[in-house]
Amino acid sequence: MAISILPTELIGWICNYLEPGDLKSLRLSCNALAQKSRLFFGEKYLGTLCMIVTSDSLRKLQEIAAHDSFRTCVRELSILPILFEDVAPMSTFTTSAFEEGSELEARYETYHNVAADHQDALRCLPEVLESCVSQFANLELFKLQPEGTEAILGIKGPTVFPGCLGLRQLKTQLSSRQIRSTHPNLADIPETSISGALVLSALLKAILASGRMIRELHTCAKVHCGVSLSSMTVTSAQYRSLLPLMREAGCLHLCPRGQSQQSPSCEAFLDFVVASARKIKVLCLSHWSNPGGSRFPYFHKLAGGVQFAQLQELHLFVIESTLDELRDLLRAAAPTLQRLRLDSITLNDIFQSHDTERKIDEALQLWHRAWALMEDDLSLQYLSMWGLACREVEVRVSDRWSRLSGRSKSGPFRPRTVIYNKEHASISFGEWVTALKARPFIRAGSDGE
Repeated sequence: MAISILPTELIGWICNYLEPGDLKSLRLSCNALAQKSRLFFGEKYLGTLCMIVTSDSLRKLQEIAAHDSFRTCVRELSILPILFEDVAPMSTFTTSAFEEGSELEARYETYHNVAADHQDALRCLPEVLESCVSQFANLELFKLQPEGTEAILGIKGPTVFPGCLGLRQLKTQLSSRQIRSTHPNLADIPETSISGALVLSALLKAILASGRMIRELHTCAKVHCGVSLSSMTVTSAQYRSLLPLMREAGCLHLCPRGQSQQSPSCEAFLDFVVASARKIKVLCLSHWSNPGGSRFPYFHKLAGGVQFAQLQELHLFVIESTLDELRDLLRAAAPTLQRLRLDSITLNDIFQSHDTERKIDEALQLWHRAWALMEDDLSLQYLSMWGLACREVEVRVSDRWSRLSGRSKSGPFRPRTVIYNKEHASISFGEWVTALKARPFIRAGSDGE
């Protein structure tokens, strides 16, 4: 019996066991089989679209949007806004791997042309997204995923974006030797947040034009490099019109960068949280700025002006707040909150004393009060803390029950991360958190640790 005459459901079941390359070869071998497996292929490989920003990726996105069957399969759009963390001048290539070989100028020209194509694609992106998003009738998950070019191309290991639109052509244009390793942290490069702002602006305008409800919105990824508030091009009126589309959102990751209070984006990001408070289950708030400027101007508004109904997971990263603001935010989520991550959190309560030793004591007491609030108000399944501080005082946490807290079975984590994981713990959350001790961190060269 020929496979092409099997029922569509059975063909889909068979295709599920094939590797992507084998499935594509099989579909190319028989037109009837290609037709019967089309829905399966679309749902499996086009449900989530990932794309870099190049002319090739925009063309492919338009082709999918124009396909009657494939465009209905798309539920998630993930955009990698950064291509080349910065544009290198020719002079820097002579101190890199580019200097090996006689094709230095040709390789640089290729690199420069790809970078220019990326900039051209950024300018075309708003029009393309507006057209395509309106045609993806089931699209409801929107993500920005900033990554370094090395990670995108898989130079140091397998790429984590194997089906990314535009990636295959990019790899044929560039050899792995044509990518410089610039900065290990994208957040060190302000230009990356500008690219993110341009892409996010185009995406939000396309969502507004299409009227798509937003189930998930990620303005950043785990690198937390942020989107430049001053580079956003969305108006106050457009932000207000977006709020009704946020009411069904179950997951938000908002990461502004900078402190441009003149930008409507600053307050609008937090309005998104308020608008989605009834349905949101996962919330990540981060804010990246230069040292000494990490205060998010409207954090107090969020802490006192929202009541969550279903929030289960809260992650705060590079946030500065008072203890009262942190308390209000946690209490707003307390009835349903199960998982809490505090990374690089600074309490900025004003010290009552000018004496250094007393400032340190006040800082430690503030974090002890924070943990007491968690014991009283929260019933957490999971808590992770790293990089705590109170103004200029860095705080380390001594966890006397770390062997009982489930920390060792909680997967990879950074050194000095304090973790409670109820799934693997042999102690209650209340017993564990009350035993935590805060101590000041004294840098090398000073007395102590």
